[in-house]
Amino acid sequence: MRQEKKGEIYSSVIKYILMAFFSLVVLVAGFKGVTFIRDRACNAELANFEIELSGIDKELRFGAKEQKDFRIPCKTSQIYFFDLGKKINPNDFNSLPLIKNAIATNSSKNVFIVDRGKVKKSFYAGNIEAIYPYYMCLKPKFDRVSFFAEGKGQSALLTGACGQPDCTLIPINITETEAQRIIQEAVYSQLGCDKCKYDYALENIKSTKQKVELFRRFIICNGITKVEIMIRPEKGAKVENFRYYEYIPKECIDDLSSYIRELELEDNVIVQENDPLIVWHFDEIEEETVLSYELAKEFGESCKKIIEGLGVMQTIQGAVPPPPFCGDGACNGLETCSTCPDDCVCLVQPQQPAIPPAAQPAPAPTLPAQCQGGIPLGCDPVIQPRKCVALGNNQYEFVNACLECGCPSGWNCEGNGNCGAPATSNQCSDGTLRGDCSNTKPLECRSNLVLSPNAGRCGCPSGERREDDDCVPDVQAQPNQPQPSPAPCTPPGSLVCHAGYQIKYYSPCENKDEPRFDCNDITCLGYDNLYDKECRTNNGAVECCCVGTWTGIPWKCYPPGETGQRQTGEDEDKEARLSASGSITNTQSASNENTRYNWQATITESNGVGVSITSFRSCLNAGCQNFNLNFNVPAGGSVTRTNFVETKAPNTFRGTYSGTDDNRNPKSVEFTIEIN
Repeated sequence: MRQEKKGEIYSSVIKYILMAFFSLVVLVAGFKGVTFIRDRACNAELANFEIELSGIDKELRFGAKEQKDFRIPCKTSQIYFFDLGKKINPNDFNSLPLIKNAIATNSSKNVFIVDRGKVKKSFYAGNIEAIYPYYMCLKPKFDRVSFFAEGKGQSALLTGACGQPDCTLIPINITETEAQRIIQEAVYSQLGCDKCKYDYALENIKSTKQKVELFRRFIICNGITKVEIMIRPEKGAKVENFRYYEYIPKECIDDLSSYIRELELEDNVIVQENDPLIVWHFDEIEEETVLSYELAKEFGESCKKIIEGLGVMQTIQGAVPPPPFCGDGACNGLETCSTCPDDCVCLVQPQQPAIPPAAQPAPAPTLPAQCQGGIPLGCDPVIQPRKCVALGNNQYEFVNACLECGCPSGWNCEGNGNCGAPATSNQCSDGTLRGDCSNTKPLECRSNLVLSPNAGRCGCPSGERREDDDCVPDVQAQPNQPQPSPAPCTPPGSLVCHAGYQIKYYSPCENKDEPRFDCNDITCLGYDNLYDKECRTNNGAVECCCVGTWTGIPWKCYPPGETGQRQTGEDEDKEARLSASGSITNTQSASNENTRYNWQATITESNGVGVSITSFRSCLNAGCQNFNLNFNVPAGGSVTRTNFVETKAPNTFRGTYSGTDDNRNPKSVEFTIEIN
């Protein structure tokens, strides 16, 4: 009887084990099946996204600018677009090895889809251009990304749309020479001595660069530039007594008070408006900190390149400090004045009569002969004209002694030991006046009196061609080929473009090279949004041209000496005739119980006069919003625009496009879409 019960127990145990095993097999198989289906769906989304983006450079005519809106695949976290025609530092992508390797090896892929630090897919989407830093990173908003694409003939220029989250971070990394120059300008500025007393030793600058990462991000929308600075201390470290300097060259902002709109952490900020310079101070930073400021001005590519930033800390805790060494400016516990006289100073006391041991007082402790930050007695090796002096009783402080310690380059030594700015500091190191082009092309004397390349304005030497702001050898020049003899001087000279906007008279026979005209003097009537002017050569003739940027309006050129007035005639009185129609293309679910209505509108001109559209008014029953735009409706042609609106039905959506036609007549056109 017992054996039968024992057999039944064993049989039940085996049955339950088998049931558990088969259940586990079913669960694993089901999980793998779900994962397989999900991966296949994700791969399909990635493939569709690649198809939608491919050939984006072929979709737009030259000058046309459209807003593109895409649903991102697989709920990815970031999408990168790269300009393969520009130089990008691979080391800016150390956290993304696949992208770093692609840049380093000149890969043909220019779109990378990234999710949580891993590249899910990469492909070539056509000839893409991007403004500085020559790549664009977008973060999805409600699983979608939006950007502008502008036709450039053989390529498409991509820029982020207003309200689109951006993740394009530019590392802030300046040289030690530039860092010292910023500090000198800050120390001898109008900030005030009490606010400027800080340890700026070179070792502090070096250690800050090793322990703290700095990044800058530009967000530009509707004439406003928002600048964000990310401060990232090393993991587990606490940075103490930290200052960040943001130096904006005057050629970008001449006076901060005229442009600044919003400033993050105002209690921690010192603003010097005339330099202009912004300084943030923190007693300590333990985690990533974001600083920001807004300017009522759009920064161009050149300003993005030359803004400088510097972070300086006094101490850092939590991170492993560098090992002490003789010559590091600090008298460490194992160093003495005999083993390391560079760091430790022996204070020699005069001989005193011997005192019996019982009555001899305990020796007073002595401190190393150095000022704050480990600066030894004598002239500060970094900051002129600072000198460390002894006050007695182991007390030391800094004084200004320009006769002994000198002054920064371009500053004058005054009778009180201080350094003062010279009465006329308007020349660069080679004698070029501020704002002028140097004789050494393509250098220009910037507002901060630093020689920097600007090939667009200052031109290139013979045998070289322009590439961005620099000049590179022109392989087509073929210097080894025999050059033809110069033609006789009949006529004796000719007009040539010079420095980007000047027209000069040049004659090799008479050795003349004189300015004759300035393209900035022309008036681009009827083309008020063509804000830039340039000298161009057309079939051997020199012309002054109105340049349209972000407008799609073609170049308008005039012979030198003409003012750019419109020709009089019957066309001058014609006005553009606009009409518009709109429709819903599809709908999608949105947040807050709203529905997303994707719409398109076609604007048509029928009287033979082109129109420049500059604004859009979007209205629902609850109210209206205004947006800045920049596109053109060609004479006798049409343009189709697409966008979306989120609302609940029923509702009425009204859109109004406004601008000016080529004869400077204000124009607007409205379309209405009933949402049921």
